[in-house]
This record gives sequence, C-alpha cells and structure tokens, in this order.
Amino acid sequence: MQIADTKETVTMALDTLRANKLRSGLTILGIVIGVMTVIIISSVINGLNSSVAGLVESLGTNVMWVFRFPVIGTRPTTEMLTRKQMTYDDAMAMKDLPHVLAVTPGLQWRDNSGRPGTTAVKFGTKKMEGTVLEGDTASVKDVYDLNVKDGRFFTDVDVERAANVVVLGNDTADELFGTVSPVGQDVTISGVVFTVVGVMDKRPQAFGGGKNPEDNKAYFPVTTFHKIHPEILDYWISLKYDDQKNKALVQDELTELLRRRRKVKNDAPDNFAIFGTDSLTRLWDQITFGLFALMLSLSAVGLLVGGVGDEYHAGQCDGADARDRG
Repeated sequence: MQIADTKETVTMALDTLRANKLRSGLTILGIVIGVMTVIIISSVINGLNSSVAGLVESLGTNVMWVFRFPVIGTRPTTEMLTRKQMTYDDAMAMKDLPHVLAVTPGLQWRDNSGRPGTTAVKFGTKKMEGTVLEGDTASVKDVYDLNVKDGRFFTDVDVERAANVVVLGNDTADELFGTVSPVGQDVTISGVVFTVVGVMDKRPQAFGGGKNPEDNKAYFPVTTFHKIHPEILDYWISLKYDDQKNKALVQDELTELLRRRRKVKNDAPDNFAIFGTDSLTRLWDQITFGLFALMLSLSAVGLLVGGVGDEYHAGQCDGADARDRG
C-alpha cells in the first residue's frame, strides 16, 4: 500500500511539473540561485578567513603597534591628525619595559597623496618601479621574524654609522638582478648610491594572486633613511612582547609610559593609540559580516524569483478560471 501511494505521489508530482513548466522552471531557478549563492560565498569567505588567519599568525599574536592615532578600521579625526608625533626616544624607552622583547621605530616614505611605493630603484640600465622605502632599526627582523634569503640584514653598527646599505625585497631583487647575486652590488635610490647587503625572503599575504607589495621594498637603517628623507619624522613603533597572556599588562605599561612622556593630564584622554593584530581580525570580521549580508540578500532574490513564478502561474490560472466562468 505504501509503495502504491508513493508511486501515485511521484506520478502526480511529475504531471504537475509537466503541466506547469514555466512555474516549475522559475521555482527551480530560484532555488538554484539561492543555494549556489550560499555555497559560493561561504566557500570564498572560508578561504579568505584562512588566508587572513595565516597573515595574522605570520605577523605574530604577541606584536603591538603604537602610533599617534589608530589606523586600522578607523577614520582619523582632525584632533588625531594634529597630535604630536611619536619619537625615536619613545621607542627606545619602551625597550626597558619588563615584558618587551624587541622594539623598532619605523619610517616610511609616502608621496603627497599619502601613497607609499612611488620610488624607483635602479641598477645599471634596469629599474624597479613602485618600491616602498622604509627605515628601521636592526631589531625589526626580531619583531616581525623576518627571514633573509641572501646576505644579511643591517646591524646596529650600520644604524649608528648611518651606513649607505640597503636590504631589498624579494621581487625588487629578482627584477633588478635576475639570477645574479645582488649582495655587494650598488643600486641608486633617490639619487643616492647604496650597497645591497641582503635580500628578504618572500613575505606572506592575506589574499593570493598578484604581486605582494611587501616584496617590493627597500629596508634602510633608520638613520640612513633620514639622509634621503629628513622631512619624515612620523614614527610607527612596532614591538614584540613575551607572552600573549601578558597583553593587557603590556598595554597598561605602555599607556602609563607614554602618558608620562607625552605629558598627558590625568583627566585628559590618551593622545596616542596602541593596537595589535587582533585589530586586523576585528576589521576582517566587519567585512565578512557585510559579505554574509550580501549572501542573504542574493539568496532572497533567488527565492523571490521562485515566488514570482508562483504568483505568475496563479494569475494565469485565475484568469483562465474567470474566462471559463464567463
């Protein structure tokens, strides 16, 4: 009896599909659009989540940044933009905090529009465009666990002497030198000659495809950087601390130190920002929330298509019934 009922039900369903081809087609189309949208966007988001998590892990969960205002996921106000800049001495004072392992004050060249990577590096007749110029102390490699593929990184002695040495990014070196070792060669940057002492390994990036801007860089001792761009004094301070469990303690110690050094009154808010890699995670969460909202909207459109099909068919049937009654 149950088998017969099942056969009758299937037969009736197939007859209904054949009799109402347009309605069935629109309904199936709506379901396909909705399901495929959910599958595709979910797959994309899962893949991007893995890439972002890998990037955050490569930067280090025990890394903090200090700048005069927050720059991740926040539009700076006029008050923030007019704050006093962080200084080299601020960074050196952070080295004495008990849980801090390494600190580097960094400077980066940007054009009038605020874009980095507008400088060319030259070697003979070859030229690499769009190279980012960055000045650091030798401890930057310890903060970010940078790997040198060829040669060496610059040292504290290079920083003290303001030596005309440079470490090139992976893509910068490949473009200029090909299979020839860049170590010991001279390159021209901003009209000044520098000796290449090292080449960086490829840097991880959150989203695959295309060139990574981090691989087209020129790293200088921060004192050397001052010789080609003495006007840039807006330090970005990066530091590594000993353990993730001490994050709140380190942040409190940094806050107390900087409020004292920057002479912030007791009742006044901080005139600086301290943030870490979790800021990147929060920003990405905000972006993925928008993607999920888009996914739901597209799915709703798919279901609406199916609903339109039902209404269209129902309207046809009502019209036919009215004609029959007439």
